[in-house]
Amino acid sequence: MKRYKDLTEEEKKVLNSQGYAFNRIVGTGALIVVVIIIVINLICRFVGIKQASDYVYTEGTVISTSEDKIPNPGVRRKRGRGNRYLYSVTIAYTPPKEGYEMVYHGMAESYRYLREGQTLRVYYKEDSPYTSYPAKLDWLTGQYLPADQSYNLPLVIAGVILVIGVALTADNRKSLKKLEKKKAEEQPD
Repeated sequence: MKRYKDLTEEEKKVLNSQGYAFNRIVGTGALIVVVIIIVINLICRFVGIKQASDYVYTEGTVISTSEDKIPNPGVRRKRGRGNRYLYSVTIAYTPPKEGYEMVYHGMAESYRYLREGQTLRVYYKEDSPYTSYPAKLDWLTGQYLPADQSYNLPLVIAGVILVIGVALTADNRKSLKKLEKKKAEEQPD
């Protein structure tokens, strides 16, 4: 199969009239954006892992969770939209050197998936056990990351953009094949 740069000007005009140039620019741009999202996501994950190096950990148990509805006046109230939710969690943990139970209380969107009775790893500063954060095992790195961060959402977005980029690239390959087939049919034997 010929490459785009090897085509004649007339063939390029035919392809561009079918959206080849647009598909090529948007498809390539989409794939570049995917790479950027993945790199930034991995950097954020490794920063979260690095943060844990200054902390020690123990096991904690979720003792309560709550979901509070917050009206969002800037959004029209249509089919339940117009409200945002604030998810909070309370986790009890006992640092071994302290000998008494401490409580972590925090709020984040990603806490919506925590359930009462669930056991989590709680990282805390050894010299200041009240400075703490809950962590969950990350499926991608195999390390514990802060539970208040939503590390997977950017990957879902990157996946959607990747599908778009691959579809546009595949469409261009299909256009090139059609052009070659048409050219072969026009040439007498």
